[in-house]
Amino acid sequence: MSLASLAVIDNTERAVNFKFNFRDEEMLSDPAVWSLIGSRNTTGLFQISSKTYKDRMPRLKPTTIQQLAACLALVRGPCISSGADKQYMEIIEGKRAVDPIHPLYYKATKNTNGILIYQEDLMQIIVNFGFDLETGYKVVKFVAKKKIDKIKEFEVKFMAKAEEKKVPTDVAARIWQIIVDAGQYAFNISHATSYALLCYASAYLKHYYPKEYLTNLLTNAYERGQDIIGEALDDCRRYGIKFLPLNVNESSWPFILEEDGIRIGFCAVKSFGDKAAEEVLTKRPFASIEDFLEKIEGKKCNKKVVNVAIFAGIFDEYWNGNRLELYHHYMNLRNEDPIEDISTGGKEKFNVFAGLADLENALLGGQFLSDPSNSLEPFGWEEVKQNSIFEVNAYIKNVKKHKDSKQNQMAFLTLSTGDGTIDCTVFSSSYEKFKKLLKKNSMCLIKAKKDGPSSCILQAVS
Repeated sequence: MSLASLAVIDNTERAVNFKFNFRDEEMLSDPAVWSLIGSRNTTGLFQISSKTYKDRMPRLKPTTIQQLAACLALVRGPCISSGADKQYMEIIEGKRAVDPIHPLYYKATKNTNGILIYQEDLMQIIVNFGFDLETGYKVVKFVAKKKIDKIKEFEVKFMAKAEEKKVPTDVAARIWQIIVDAGQYAFNISHATSYALLCYASAYLKHYYPKEYLTNLLTNAYERGQDIIGEALDDCRRYGIKFLPLNVNESSWPFILEEDGIRIGFCAVKSFGDKAAEEVLTKRPFASIEDFLEKIEGKKCNKKVVNVAIFAGIFDEYWNGNRLELYHHYMNLRNEDPIEDISTGGKEKFNVFAGLADLENALLGGQFLSDPSNSLEPFGWEEVKQNSIFEVNAYIKNVKKHKDSKQNQMAFLTLSTGDGTIDCTVFSSSYEKFKKLLKKNSMCLIKAKKDGPSSCILQAVS
């Protein structure tokens, strides 16, 4: 994921002719970028793209590189298992007070709310108790490697130093146990800071150049076989980005950003490898399927590849986009009988009579043109003033029911529109009137009041 994120950052910078300046304090303190980092919309961001982070970033809400570095060091398996991340979040939220334990301990951990997460802080605690820095480094090493003999041997020395410093025995024992436990997963602060800077840079690019960033993210996800394709598509919907169809004469291997949207790349098509793509790119343009078959080398674009290409929509400009008829024509040219279930490689197959959504899921790994929001026209969401009433044709992507404080039924809708995803609150009075129309996966005319940058309150639906 790290190398993939770096590739997306680099390719986006090239696409927009921009270079992120890691020394620009103003650039590093952009509230809009920090708002993105402290949300659940972190798909494709360096280090914080996983569900684990998406569940925690809205609670952590870092606003500085130092705070973000602590989050990256903290939200990892061992810290989560120990409950350190929960403790940290509760302190930030004001649900728990910082426990300094002792001045010699807190002096080293005050920047992380009294929680030991950095190797350097562990070393500093050792130094604070009267040892030299070299000894602190050795402690980091043998604790991390769980060298029991050395841990027990040093514990005696540590407790002796604590006594000299007049630290109560029970407090010293508690600090030593924290050192032993945290030392097994403590992170290097320089690494955490470097990661935080890259994370911020990815968020900056995604916020200011979302189309370019998501275009590169999709290409990268397909090339590296990542499992974030669905999430990346959801992000495209959220930003109101449309997809343009595959086209044998216009598509390239990567996804390409055009004026009207993102052109689907050959890299997305199952079984259509880079050799087939290269053959197409070097031999095109093609005037017809016959012209295509005459120009390309059969070994690079064999029958399986052509079959998949037909039903993925690569040849939709021929035969009026009727893929089934084109397939029958192709098989006729081969003097072969058509079949209903076609292999994409291995045991996976698709049915030639499947609808567009099923074909896209089977051959492209997600819905592009078949997603209803892809055909919705922009309505000017950005021009709608706060607290103004507006109307929009929207696709109800999700309905989440909820009981209000009086135990009356209300709901939260996720609306897909031509301008992106909008969160819609349906209060109990409106829910009672319109609940029969508020169905998931349905198209409706929504009348609502804008109450936030990406949210509204339902007034009526039809």
